[in-house]
Parts: sequence; C-alpha cells; structure tokens
Amino acid sequence: MSSRFSKRSRLKSRMMQSTKNRVVVLRSNNHIRAMVISPEGKTLTYCSSIALPEKDKSKLTHTGNVASAYHVGTVLGERIKKLKIENLAFDRAGLKYHGRVKAVAEGLRFVKVDI
Repeated sequence: MSSRFSKRSRLKSRMMQSTKNRVVVLRSNNHIRAMVISPEGKTLTYCSSIALPEKDKSKLTHTGNVASAYHVGTVLGERIKKLKIENLAFDRAGLKYHGRVKAVAEGLRFVKVDI
C-alpha cells in the first residue's frame, strides 16, 4: 500500500475524530478488541475477547477467530445501547475491512447499532 493511501486514511480518521464517537477495532493473532472513543479522546466503553464475561467466554472455543470477533461486536453493541451512545463512526485503524474486522461491524449491526 502506498503512503498516499495511508495518509488519506489518517486524514479521514482525524476529521472523523473531531465530530463523532469512534468504534475502534484492534486485532492481534489471539484476540480482538473494540472500544468506543469520544471526540475528546476518552474511552466510553470497551469489549475484548480477553475480558468477556465468563458466561460468554464459555461459548467460544478460540478467541482469535471470526466467531469470537462477531461475539465481541454483539456484546459491545449491547453496551452501546445500554449507555445510549449515538453518532458513531467505525474506525478500522488502517486494517482491511474483512475477516475479524468485518465480523465486529456485523455484530454491531446485528444489535441494531447505527455505524
């Protein structure tokens, strides 16, 4: 990927930061994390495959796959609805929109969170 496209991505992300709450997705080989960050930079809510409640963790066989990412998205969506957070934008942090990143977004949409 050339630097021109990554600069454009960072510029769009900075423009988005000033007006909307962001759903940021962080991915590692073994886990997936997603958090909602306010325009001021404060974390409003957080969910990860590491810190899932015990009842939800027992459903997952592995924490680094698409199924666990989808589950993280649905749990985060429920927390967003409980806190009544609106005006969200999906920030994939430079990652391609496929696989686990896409599964988190689909999990959020399943809970009817408008991103």
